Amino acid sequence: MIFDENSSHDESVGKPAPKIEFKIINENLDISNTGEIWIKGENVISKYWNDPLSDEKLIDGWLKTGDLGYFDDDGYIYLTGRTDDQINIGGEKVMPEEIENIVKQIPGVENAVAFGIEHGVFGQVVKLNVIKSQDSELDKLFILKFCIKHLERHKVPTKIDFVTEIPQTEYGKVKRFMLK
Repeated sequence: MIFDENSSHDESVGKPAPKIEFKIINENLDISNTGEIWIKGENVISKYWNDPLSDEKLIDGWLKTGDLGYFDDDGYIYLTGRTDDQINIGGEKVMPEEIENIVKQIPGVENAVAFGIEHGVFGQVVKLNVIKSQDSELDKLFILKFCIKHLERHKVPTKIDFVTEIPQTEYGKVKRFMLK
C-alpha cells in the first residue's frame, strides 16, 4: 500500500499499490462494511516455505492478511483490527472495539480494552480492563449495568477489572496478545 501524505484521509493507510488486487471478505462479522483484507498480486507469495499451516492463508492466489478493514468511497483502505482479536463467544464473532466504544461513552472512563478469555462452555467470554479518571467514583456494577443496557447479551463482559495502564505499541495500538 502507498501512504498519501497529501490526503484528507488521515486515518487511512492509503490506496492499494499498482498491480495489487485487494478485496474485503466479510465472514461472520457483526460490522457490516468491515471484513478481512485479502490481497493478490505479483509480490504476494504463492506458498510458505516448510509451513503447511500458513499455507491455509493462501486461497487461489489470494493471501488472507488477518487484517480487518474497509474501503471508503475514494478507494482508501482503513484498518479496524485483526482477525485474531475477534472474541468467539459460542460461535458468535465479536469485535472488541464494538464493546470498547460503548464503554468509553461512560463518564469517568479514560480508556477501556475488551478481549476474550477462555470459558469451558462458550469457548470465550468478554473480559474488560478499564482505566478510570483519577477523580472518578465509577464502579464495576455501573459499567456492567451500562453494558447490559447498550450491548447484546453475549457481548456483555463477564469480568471487569480496573487497571492503571493498557499495554500499547509506540503508535498507540493495544497489544491485545499481552492481555490474553
